[in-house]
Amino acid sequence: MRIGRVAAVALALLTAPALGLAQDAGTAAPDAAAPATAAPETPSADPGTLLMQSPVLTIDPDRLFTGSKFGQRVEQEYGEHARKLADENRRIEADLTAQEKDLTERRAKLAPEEFRKLADAFDAKVEGIRAAQAAKSSDLDSQREVERKRFLQIALPILGDLVRETGAVAILNTQAIFLAFRGIDVTDRAIQRIDDKIGDGAQLEPAPGGDTTPTPDAAPGTPAPAPDIAPLTPPAAPDAGTAPAVPGN
Repeated sequence: MRIGRVAAVALALLTAPALGLAQDAGTAAPDAAAPATAAPETPSADPGTLLMQSPVLTIDPDRLFTGSKFGQRVEQEYGEHARKLADENRRIEADLTAQEKDLTERRAKLAPEEFRKLADAFDAKVEGIRAAQAAKSSDLDSQREVERKRFLQIALPILGDLVRETGAVAILNTQAIFLAFRGIDVTDRAIQRIDDKIGDGAQLEPAPGGDTTPTPDAAPGTPAPAPDIAPLTPPAAPDAGTAPAVPGN
């Protein structure tokens, strides 16, 4: 059957509800399925080979990112910048401590009004520096998140190819599934394909205007997602105090 039958089906990469495929522990056959968090089975020689055919595949988005060359580069760069910022903060702290000590020692020689002006100016300086350093930290975290979203956008058409080739209709987030066959996980297969396609991504240019959607200039040769395959919109959060529905109850 042609994969076009999945016109309304999409890839649930980030947040997917526990569908009917997630079984209660009491009803699952003990030798048929295992929790997604269980120790992995002995992998096949080729990480791109599915251990079983299924209309639904699973993927670990976090491991997809951190296990890829792209994600490892981003995390390495983030760590380097974070360490530099921490060193800068320590130098600033030492300098401000010395200034505070000097101001305290001069207090006895200054008129109260003059000391108060100097103290107020010092406090304002400290607050300004604190705000500036906090902004640097926030910008660093924001850039990391932008790169993560950009990676998922670039990975989307590659995951779409996996859906077509395997005859599946959806990829679900492993973190949203209570029980599943390990043989339907395609995380390693996707990592291998993404690495082959874009490497660590250092050669890619950011999309114009801060948009994280890959463009022909940003990702040469990367196909656009097919119109019948796209990420699902995350479900709305339940109202406070309302218990989530449990499948099968």
